[in-house]
Amino acid sequence: MQVQKVSYPAAENYSTTLDANTAIGFERIARIAVLALKVPMVAIALVESNSQLVRFSHGLSISQAQKLNLFFNCPSSDDVAIVPDTHLDPRFAINRLQTEKTEIRFYAGCCIKDAFGNKLGTLSIMDYSPRQLSQNDVEALQDLAVWVQTELKLHHRTGCVDIASLPENPLLALSSDLFCTIGLNDGFQYLNPAWEKILGWTSSQLRSTHYLEFVHPEEQLSTSEKIQALQKQISKEQDIICFENRLRCKDGYYRWFSWHARYCQEQQLIEAAIRDINELKLAEKELLQQFEQLQSVYHWADLVERVSRANTIEEIYEQSLTGIKGVLNADGSAISIFEEDGSTMFQVGQGISGQFMLSLAKYSPWLPSNSEPQPVLIASVAENQQLGEMQYDLLKEGISSCAWIPLISRGKLFGRFGVYYEKIRKFDEEEVHLAETFADYIVFAIERKQAEAALKRSQAELAEKATELEQALDELKRNKSQLIHSEKMSSLGQLVAGVAHEINNPVNFIYGNIEHAHTYTQDLLKLLQLYQQHYPDPHPEIQDEAEAVEIDFVIDDLPKLLASMKVGAERIQKIVLSLRNFSRMDEAEMKDVNIHEGIDNTLLILQNRIKVKPNFPGIQVIKNYSDLPLVECYPGQLNQVFMNIISNAIDALEEKTNLNDNPETPTIWIDTKLSHKDRVLIKIADNGTGIPEQIQKRLFDPFFTTKPVGSGTGLGLSISYQIVTEKHRGQLRCNSWLGERTEFTIEIPLKQNLGT
Repeated sequence: MQVQKVSYPAAENYSTTLDANTAIGFERIARIAVLALKVPMVAIALVESNSQLVRFSHGLSISQAQKLNLFFNCPSSDDVAIVPDTHLDPRFAINRLQTEKTEIRFYAGCCIKDAFGNKLGTLSIMDYSPRQLSQNDVEALQDLAVWVQTELKLHHRTGCVDIASLPENPLLALSSDLFCTIGLNDGFQYLNPAWEKILGWTSSQLRSTHYLEFVHPEEQLSTSEKIQALQKQISKEQDIICFENRLRCKDGYYRWFSWHARYCQEQQLIEAAIRDINELKLAEKELLQQFEQLQSVYHWADLVERVSRANTIEEIYEQSLTGIKGVLNADGSAISIFEEDGSTMFQVGQGISGQFMLSLAKYSPWLPSNSEPQPVLIASVAENQQLGEMQYDLLKEGISSCAWIPLISRGKLFGRFGVYYEKIRKFDEEEVHLAETFADYIVFAIERKQAEAALKRSQAELAEKATELEQALDELKRNKSQLIHSEKMSSLGQLVAGVAHEINNPVNFIYGNIEHAHTYTQDLLKLLQLYQQHYPDPHPEIQDEAEAVEIDFVIDDLPKLLASMKVGAERIQKIVLSLRNFSRMDEAEMKDVNIHEGIDNTLLILQNRIKVKPNFPGIQVIKNYSDLPLVECYPGQLNQVFMNIISNAIDALEEKTNLNDNPETPTIWIDTKLSHKDRVLIKIADNGTGIPEQIQKRLFDPFFTTKPVGSGTGLGLSISYQIVTEKHRGQLRCNSWLGERTEFTIEIPLKQNLGT
């Protein structure tokens, strides 16, 4: 940026030497700026001959003031110019305001104007470190600039005005901070209006009383030492002492304040800027309490983490007893588990005698039994007359204080854990709350282990039933291989009924247990989520263990695992239903059916041959179904036609895969559509080996087959042809291209009375 002289509108020229009173006023303004804005340097530059020259500075060397004159010649239209970091501002690129050891890194300047808006000069503040200026500080700087304008006005008009006759400083009058001066007689001299507003005392009451009378007794000595130290620092006028104390308000309440004070040698006064920090102190106290609470939570969280790592219910009890004793600094601890009738089923303890454990089983601190159990806190066993006979046993054991926390499971009393002390002890509300939370976790941990055991039993039963199902399916395959095609046709209905019965029993058992397993799992996950919700920031070791077991993955994947098992069971049920629909042995009469359902049922039954297997890439099935109306047919017989044709296509694809090391993707295409609006076309094609022309002529001959002996009867396509042509008055055609493709076309009328 080019440095140039700046011309201003006609303004009063303050080129004459300032009188002593004006200099004193500038000095006071500078000190207030130093204290209020917490800056080490202040400068006041005035317009002279269309330029600005520094006429007063505080904390600046002569060389710095001269370099600052150059900066004032840079044009700026801003009333307040702020440069947070001079290294980043081009106006300072050629003028770094360097000294021997440091340089100015922060600058803020406010324009000084007269009543007509003419620029009189600039009030500037500077610092050696980059920083920001808050909105409140900007307003304070503007108020100080107004004060400078007032001093200039008095200087111009009167030439010399006594400082005592100046009007109240507008900045100090509006400030919410306290400003004061303290004389050598330890009395207040100047007090801004904030004193009366905040403390409630009048100025006369404050000035007529020694300032220490308003200081809290605990800080009177330290405050007096600070003030006396300032009064002795005659040669160190630039030093600022900071300290905190409490001042008494008129209502008797003490508020916290932060002091920034310095000694003024010329006037032999202590000047102080005081800020109300009472809210900050209260917040600090609250944070300290929260920190102590967090420490307590940390100890409980560590205990929870140790319990969570327990492998058995017995380890849960052991870790809980040890941890409770440590966290609550108890001499003894015990856990009791109750029967449904309230009697003690099981109990274990540490730090207490076996005899006391036996006597403890006789008592219940929760009466009547139908009321909701609450923590029972006994600060002094000897003074508590409600303990009855239990008081004797407690005192005999040497217990002076104790507490019982109920263990609640599903709204019912499950048990209790107790802590026992040899000395009298009061119980804090927060630690009781944390103890209740831990009691809930004990119940959660026990129920989790019980649920895990139940889940393992269920999984074992599921595995056993799955084995039975696999054996049943193997038996089905063996039976199927022993039947010839004609026997399939005659006994398919009976076979399906038997298979459905054999499969449905284990499937229903599996399906029912999956629901229970799902319920248990959801309960576990819900309890775990509650724990994570109430303890969002666990101990790092808990976080490490959670990451090691991939807890988020388990939470996400376990429901999916059970869902997939449920889908599998439902799939088996669908297979059974498909077998029934496929055979339709109970539907001997012709009826209107959905052709697509028959095709899909057939594909489902053949899924084991279609899917990917070792040394077989699987078959891609591409279905192109049109929007067909219901077709009048014999559904069981027509399904058998689909079965024969698709089975032959699969055979051809398997054969081609075995012959070719790099075959194309095995594919079956199934297309359906209407022909002339009264007939249905069903095309089933494959990209298998194809059929030689001489064999195509005999495809529909009875007992003709190209398969090895024992692998086929030669009746499949023959019977299919009869079903289509004779039973449904339709057509069955075959077109094949050797080594490329084979396509069967089934054409039947929508209604049999429409056939020809």
